[in-house]
Amino acid sequence: MVAIYGQKSDGWIYDWRQALLSAGIPCALVGPSFGFAALADRLLFVLFSSNGDASSIAFQKNLPLEKMLDISPDTSPEAVVDFVKLCYFQKFKYDFEYAEGYGIRFTEKRAYFGGHELHLTKTEYRIVRLLFHARGEYFSHEEIVAACFERKESTVTTHVSNINQKARYMTEMPLIETRRYHGYRILPSIVSSLN
Repeated sequence: MVAIYGQKSDGWIYDWRQALLSAGIPCALVGPSFGFAALADRLLFVLFSSNGDASSIAFQKNLPLEKMLDISPDTSPEAVVDFVKLCYFQKFKYDFEYAEGYGIRFTEKRAYFGGHELHLTKTEYRIVRLLFHARGEYFSHEEIVAACFERKESTVTTHVSNINQKARYMTEMPLIETRRYHGYRILPSIVSSLN
């Protein structure tokens, strides 16, 4: 999880969040306006505006300072994504993921499950990758649409159903869990097997 520290009035934090989600990187907004719950949940680091005092926040929330990355608010969303990939390439394992026993892999924009290619559409691939990187966290319908769809659609349920149908065909088990009022996530049994 990447946290973006800011206020609700800071327009740039929404652009950064959208860009990170679109790149399949789970992130959340934190700060006095949003709360700080995300800081306790598998936090990789906080993207922190140079307008604030990172050291005081790190002290208050008992975070190591190396997790506080100071970035100018006028940095473009694309540059923020590149920066995240560069700094934490190994932590994200951005081009390759593997779950022992299930063999989920992402290479060259293809997804493999149980040793078999799932033959996903572009949108299905984005959904699977987004949820997989989230390590079992739920994403709402709206969050998936914002991160994975090139235009506004309301067919997330259909895409998830298609993904699970393809996964069942290969391994006799689904890949994504749906829970009312919570959203969608990769099955916990798969998350628990991650290296």
